[in-house]
Amino acid sequence: MNVTNILNEIFAGNSCTKVRTYRSANVTNKPLLVVALHGDSPFNNPGYQYRFAKLVANKNSNVISVGMLRPGYMDPIGRTSDGVKGDAIGDNFDEKRVNQVAQAITELKKLYSPSKVILAGHSGGAAITANLISLFPLLIDHAFIVSCPCDVNAWREDMFSLTDKSIFRGNIETLSPIDLVDHLSKRTIIHDFRPL
Repeated sequence: MNVTNILNEIFAGNSCTKVRTYRSANVTNKPLLVVALHGDSPFNNPGYQYRFAKLVANKNSNVISVGMLRPGYMDPIGRTSDGVKGDAIGDNFDEKRVNQVAQAITELKKLYSPSKVILAGHSGGAAITANLISLFPLLIDHAFIVSCPCDVNAWREDMFSLTDKSIFRGNIETLSPIDLVDHLSKRTIIHDFRPL
């Protein structure tokens, strides 16, 4: 299939969120919209969300597939989404960052009028995905949550025992997906993938 990159940034609210958007072959006026969020990437500039989005568009028809750069992150080609990255210690899953991602997806929905919206998040992107589907229960139809630190303070405790880094010591105030499950919509389909 011939896949084209068609959109590189989304302006929503007071923020610009960087994306790479791919269109598969035979896109109708009601495509499936797929959005991919990367993990915390504390040691490099994430770009795998773009490769994933391109692959999804390439392997399917009637799909608009978007790799989204989370707030404050820089990608491998030097583009940075507005916002503050945080320290990648569970501190960047908060309401402000979730709102920025939700506003960007809302703009994508206005632009493409999709039949359904799939949000796929990995690691820290999975935590944002889980928080987003709780705080905006009608925005997403189907969520893929991969390797989620869904109980943030329990995850921090595990990270502290694993790394012995003091930055993971103690609890922090942030949005923890486990605390928001009562807000989930019964119509949202959720797939949770964890490493074996």
